[in-house]
Amino acid sequence: MSNGYVPVVSHRSGDTEYETLAHIAVGFGAPIIKSGVLGGERIVKLNELIRIQDYMGKAARMNQSLVQRLRH
Repeated sequence: MSNGYVPVVSHRSGDTEYETLAHIAVGFGAPIIKSGVLGGERIVKLNELIRIQDYMGKAARMNQSLVQRLRH
């Protein structure tokens, strides 16, 4: 990410409640996930992110170089 871009993982409106988007966001190290308005499709993905964090434990950290760029 030396070009200054930050990855954002998003889905289109009306997406299903599959939690795959959460896994894609983690795999790409994306600090931002756009998962729709409040509702079932969004909650499913957020719950999956929590499950992934629980599974990974202390290894679950956001890429620190991305964190620094987001703060500026």
